[in-house]
Amino acid sequence: MAVAAITIATKTLLIPWLLRRTVSSEVYRTREVERVLNIPSSLLVAAALVVVAYVVANPLLRAVAVPFAEINLPLELAAMFLGVFTVAVRREAVPQLLGLLAIENGVFFAGVAIVPSLPVIAELAAAVDVPVITLVVGLLTRQIHKRLGTTAVGHLAALREH
Repeated sequence: MAVAAITIATKTLLIPWLLRRTVSSEVYRTREVERVLNIPSSLLVAAALVVVAYVVANPLLRAVAVPFAEINLPLELAAMFLGVFTVAVRREAVPQLLGLLAIENGVFFAGVAIVPSLPVIAELAAAVDVPVITLVVGLLTRQIHKRLGTTAVGHLAALREH
């Protein structure tokens, strides 16, 4: 229960606070105007990814005889697939960071679903590791925005050394 409380506190309170403190307010005010896919297409792809997650989880469930895995494992795979999709279709750094955090959540909870006797130290390490990664990426995003005036990933080619 303590690990669950720490995980919830870090992922719902600490990460948004770190992002607000490290990323400039201008990045939060701007909205992503350019889209790789329009909204209806994105929703269809996301729904298809959830269905694929359930199809992929089916053979895995036969190999894992853990209680509640038939409920949890497909959801975690869906979270990972949706996180990868978010990283692939977003052009701004902050939404891509959120996609990476979705992937991390999916991987962590898939590990918990498959191996429920995961050592407490591994769970605590994951709970502490994610805010540190968020802090580093937030600081990098701030520096990129300060130097380029944008966080669009396509403009990062200007950061190459000459």
